[in-house]
Amino acid sequence: PPGLPVPAMGDHPTAVALFASIVTALYRRQITGKGGVVSTSLLANGLWANGAFVQAEICGTDLSVRYRPEFRSALRAQYQTRDQRWFAFAIINGTRDWPILAAALGQPEWGSDPRYATFEARQSNADELQSAIAAIVEKKDWSEWSSILSKAGIPTGFIAKTADHLNDPQVAANNMLPSFADAEHLRTVDSPVHVAGATKRAPRMAPEIGQHTRTVLAELGLTASAIEAMVESGAAK
Repeated sequence: PPGLPVPAMGDHPTAVALFASIVTALYRRQITGKGGVVSTSLLANGLWANGAFVQAEICGTDLSVRYRPEFRSALRAQYQTRDQRWFAFAIINGTRDWPILAAALGQPEWGSDPRYATFEARQSNADELQSAIAAIVEKKDWSEWSSILSKAGIPTGFIAKTADHLNDPQVAANNMLPSFADAEHLRTVDSPVHVAGATKRAPRMAPEIGQHTRTVLAELGLTASAIEAMVESGAAK
């Protein structure tokens, strides 16, 4: 079935694209003295984010093979551990890594088993091999498999849950979830843009509704009595 989109998955990259466009235009103005108009769109960013698949379609690639069993590789499938976590092997060089993985799984004889010894054999028996690997993987927690596979040099991709990022050491070390300057008990997601030598402003809580009404109206030249009249009437919020 189609995957469910997450909130702002188009808004966020579009904002970064717009920022990049503005900075590029400012740089051009600095060099040439000429201003300009910049633009982007959700559609353009959606196409760009899915560029690998869209370009493949443009070139006539049959993407349905990703979902056909005969084209699946057990060495790039997803597996669930005993503690209900998921990971995927990221094995590209199966000729080299398959015997190593077989040994890491506790089945060194698989390395020379005619059913799995070659790429063609593994593809022909992909469902059987994937089921066999899954039966072994589900007997240990992810922490155990992570250690075993890392020591063996087998590349894997851990499939994290959103909650995992809240206390992730790398996220914390890079301050990717900074605290609010005026509410330290709250954190937010930092933007991915960084400039060496420039310190980012700490995030702050949004103003209350109408918090700056009087200040803005005063800057527009309204008198104190006119502002109060507008506020009392509800015309200014």
